[in-house]
Amino acid sequence: SRARILSFISNACKAYKLDSTQVFLMGFSQGAIMSYDIALKAPAKIKGVLALSGRLMEESRQLKTDWQLADQIQFFIAHGTNDNVIHPDEASRASQFLITNKVKNVTSKSYPVAHTITGTELEDIKSWLTKAIR
Repeated sequence: SRARILSFISNACKAYKLDSTQVFLMGFSQGAIMSYDIALKAPAKIKGVLALSGRLMEESRQLKTDWQLADQIQFFIAHGTNDNVIHPDEASRASQFLITNKVKNVTSKSYPVAHTITGTELEDIKSWLTKAIR
């Protein structure tokens, strides 16, 4: 899956003449898991990650990540405090892992909901993305 997504990103950037250094990934649940994994495997290709109600897999933690490149990635990590699918502690574990590895721009937010996305969260995403893209 990782290889296919990275190939898609490269092909889309070429086909639409997009700046391949300005790619943001956003995923919910399994999509967040994949977004973390792709960013840590290929940090030169990713500018930002919005990880919503996901977790950082142990396999992703063990990747040979170029942390000098990864420290430039911007992360927005959001999770519901009442999530019954992926425990809310996973958000803080991912955030702490990134910070421990010297990633400078990690924003973490929690919301009083289960395994879902709220309107407030969407507003926070919009605000964060607006700043991150500039």
